[in-house]
Amino acid sequence: LDLSRRTWIYTVHPDRYSIVLTKFMIVGADYLLRYSCGRGEGMAAARAVVDAETNCEDILMNFVVAMETRKGPLLVGGRHVRDWGDVRNEGGAGKGRGGGRGGSVGGAKEAGFRALSGVEAVGLSAKGDHRKRRGDCIREFHRALGVMPLRYSFGKVVDGVGEQGLCEKAGKLVPCDAQ
Repeated sequence: LDLSRRTWIYTVHPDRYSIVLTKFMIVGADYLLRYSCGRGEGMAAARAVVDAETNCEDILMNFVVAMETRKGPLLVGGRHVRDWGDVRNEGGAGKGRGGGRGGSVGGAKEAGFRALSGVEAVGLSAKGDHRKRRGDCIREFHRALGVMPLRYSFGKVVDGVGEQGLCEKAGKLVPCDAQ
């Protein structure tokens, strides 16, 4: 909540969270049914926002679960999970998934800019207005559903505090923090 502008916003905070990305979620099938087939104009309007934005499905799923449980999510950490959606896992030029980084696109190299490629270029979070658009989704879901169910969680069930993703370094998979 941005009190100065009196509006909901999307932020990232290291010590609290109210949303878990869908790629990290484990939810019961009943929540998937409520998300996909939930009746009522509010859910239909919220799903229309997801379709229009091609984004925010994770935020809506968190709304669905929080409306039922009236609790925030619980983060359970995992070790040595390779996240192919993380740009640090793209690899070098000509290596597997999506090519490398730094190629010349549309004169970007000549202009002194590093060109983006693969996941980094097309990923939703690569867009400059990504957080603003996610904040817009939160506001639209709040408006459509008539409730703000998201609750902060502070606890985490994890081994350690550092990054848990794996990245390739010298032909080996290592924790991304070790790069």
